[in-house]
Amino acid sequence: MNAHDWLEANKAALGSEYEVLFATSVLPLVPGLTWETVTAQYPFRDKDGKQRYCDFVIIESDVVRLAIEIDGFDKRGTGGMSYEDFLDWQRRQASLAAYGWHVLRFANRDVRDNPRRCAEHITELLERLRRSEGGRVEVVRIEPSPQQAVDVPPLPQEVHPARSKATSVTRLLISLGALAVLIGI
Repeated sequence: MNAHDWLEANKAALGSEYEVLFATSVLPLVPGLTWETVTAQYPFRDKDGKQRYCDFVIIESDVVRLAIEIDGFDKRGTGGMSYEDFLDWQRRQASLAAYGWHVLRFANRDVRDNPRRCAEHITELLERLRRSEGGRVEVVRIEPSPQQAVDVPPLPQEVHPARSKATSVTRLLISLGALAVLIGI
């Protein structure tokens, strides 16, 4: 299974534009990812018996169990997170950890603006978990080929705030700096 096939099979389960964006711009950057191990909207019951869903999970074994949440600050359109929302998120996180899951949370903005950074966190955790399982993991980082790319409809306009030239220049400088570090300059 490849990224395109996975997206077609899971399109109905993706609950937001950011989840679609995560599946199409972050997950394909994770080297060695086996798409059959990825599930969207994975159901579980928390310690209080409440039905929950993880946005994404990667299950490779009893040890390699990664839950991934894509979070927006204002999920209900009320201006931000309430104390009850915060408490609920903390209880959800505690239940996942208690059940043996490793949890990564990514802000919508990072999924949109920093997909490579999100993929690096996933890659590093997967590699560490695989090693702790007793396997030696050497992952070759490669860029996804154009065949792996998945067409995604554009996000609504309010998701793309106007970017200044200064922001573009800053991003270019950061990218060049990261490239220099990678090639050892």
